[in-house]
Amino acid sequence: MDSKLLLITAFITGTVLMALEMIGARMLAPYFGNSIYVWGNLIGVILIALSIGYYLGGKLADKQKDAKMLYYIILGTALYILATLFFYKPFLESLDVGLFYGSILATFTLFALPMFLLSTVTPYIIKLIAKRDKIGTTVGSVTAISTIGNIIGVYLGSFVLIPSIGVRLSLQVLFLALLAISIIALSTIRRKYIALALLAFILLFTPTYAADKEIIYEDDSLYNHIVVKNSTNELRLFLNKQTNVHSTRHHELFISGRYYDYFLFLPLMTEVENFLILGMGAGTSIDQYQIYYPEIDIDAVEIDEKVVQVAKDYFGIQENKKLSIFVEDARPFLKRTKKTYDAIEIDLFQGSIYTPFYTTTKEFFTLVQDVLSEKGIIAVNVYSPKDRGLIDAMEQTMLEIFPEVFEIDLSPNYIVFAGKKIGTDISSPIVEIQRVIERRPIEKVEKITSAMILTDDHAPVEFLTGTN
Repeated sequence: MDSKLLLITAFITGTVLMALEMIGARMLAPYFGNSIYVWGNLIGVILIALSIGYYLGGKLADKQKDAKMLYYIILGTALYILATLFFYKPFLESLDVGLFYGSILATFTLFALPMFLLSTVTPYIIKLIAKRDKIGTTVGSVTAISTIGNIIGVYLGSFVLIPSIGVRLSLQVLFLALLAISIIALSTIRRKYIALALLAFILLFTPTYAADKEIIYEDDSLYNHIVVKNSTNELRLFLNKQTNVHSTRHHELFISGRYYDYFLFLPLMTEVENFLILGMGAGTSIDQYQIYYPEIDIDAVEIDEKVVQVAKDYFGIQENKKLSIFVEDARPFLKRTKKTYDAIEIDLFQGSIYTPFYTTTKEFFTLVQDVLSEKGIIAVNVYSPKDRGLIDAMEQTMLEIFPEVFEIDLSPNYIVFAGKKIGTDISSPIVEIQRVIERRPIEKVEKITSAMILTDDHAPVEFLTGTN
């Protein structure tokens, strides 16, 4: 077989392999989130499959005299990717064994076999091309071309396919790429294999699955799988996993009935002229502040550009002379801003239940303190469903920076207040707030000498949050 075709095959399969890994992470995210545990299981399972595939691929290549089996393997991989279009959603929805075991089982089922099959390609091609006196050159060339394909696959999957066409169509693209190269190669052996191209028409009959009638918007971004639902009473934004609401807007009321309402206490604790929101989502707090405190200037930070667009298109959020929106990560924003703020709302999540570790640390809260005015106060939403592991660690970390810290227990959410001079300055507002929230008193956080202090070097947020 022509060496050029074999090298093209190495490039295409290398591209598909890494693009499939990127798409795999997005497939799992709506069901398991995108924490380090999910990525760890995904990468670990794939590396196991690759190592076995490389070894057995070499063994298989030694027993074959031509490329027919190689392209049967590639065709089989294409068909397995096609099959996943029929079953991956109901399969993932049916898994109820916790985050860790669910994500590892899902990864084995959906990706172990195609990754194993694709990894047999490189040693097989090396065997077909190599000559006795140029084995080293052949190994280097085939590996380099396959690796270039890997690199392109990473960027193609992450920055082109997923943001532009989503998971389902991305899988179809990978299927067609593998189908095309296998049919082209097999047709050079026997013309009858051209008939296999008819398999592409199966794509026309793959199920699209019944959509939730409440869903009015669904799309993928660089960071999230975004869903907006419109129920009888409210709009809700979901990022990745459709069990945790990330933003809401009631159709008639501006009080949400959720933890967002407690951020409204900040202007009762201190005089607020400039308000910073880190983790804007679709703008629940913006909405509330513009109704109840229209005189306050608001800067809102949100990392996901598509989420900002959703806020504008569906939740009625528009920039004006009192509202500026910044599309960037919260921590770099804190480092570059020259402004100071009287109140800061911190409500940061990685599109699921996990807070980005670098926004829980002593170094992060030092940056927060640097942009606070002398009278400034912060309010942090902490989600700690497993036990008090995460909330205690974050509060004790904050006490390393701020003189006093106060907590409202809304288990599994906790709203934590701190500031440069929070003590006696908020004693009266605390009494007033306790009347409003009745059974949700604000309690002062005491120092715990044995508690973990979170730092950029060590902040096991996923473990503290809970993995099941």
